[in-house]
Amino acid sequence: MRALVADADEAAENAGKARAEATQALETELKSVRDEIKKSAKSADKTADKLEAALDSLREEVSELRARSAAPADVSAPEPIASSTAAAEEDSEEEESEEEEVIEEIEEVTEDEAAPAADEAAPSAAGSGTALIVNLMIGIGNKPFVRGTGPGLSRDKGVPMSFLGIGRWQWISPDPEAPATVEVWKNDQSPMGEALHLPGGEPVEVDEGHFGGV
Repeated sequence: MRALVADADEAAENAGKARAEATQALETELKSVRDEIKKSAKSADKTADKLEAALDSLREEVSELRARSAAPADVSAPEPIASSTAAAEEDSEEEESEEEEVIEEIEEVTEDEAAPAADEAAPSAAGSGTALIVNLMIGIGNKPFVRGTGPGLSRDKGVPMSFLGIGRWQWISPDPEAPATVEVWKNDQSPMGEALHLPGGEPVEVDEGHFGGV
């Protein structure tokens, strides 16, 4: 009987130790979770503060822009409402006229710059020999290059194509009779379309469809 009581006491003691260990492990895990939550909350607060500061800065800029656009041309000499309205309309018309003049000047300069380039390249485009002409709208500020195998070509570094006109570019082989295999690269950074085989002795012309509508 005493042995049974001793065994029961030992079992109870072991169970108590196990519960204590489990409780301690659970508390440790909960503390770790709470710490992670606190860290995440702090990080979220910092991010929210940065976003709020950025929004405040944007609001201030917008307010300044609105104040500038709404500011009267001459605050020292107030005029009747009708006169102010008429003056504002005149100012608006003058600004629109000035903007139109600036746009026209830009277009004229662009056309003047593009025309000489097209004129210089035109004789080459009209000649015979191994050449590649592409009709491609590659975007403002971009330029096609050619890589490949053949006279004057390399697989590692491209040769810039000559500008013939808006959406029209050309490469001419140094050897007018030699064949070549040519790849067109955008800004000499990324290939466009499949490689083209030029049989030699005559120009080959391709349209934008060859490049997948790029």
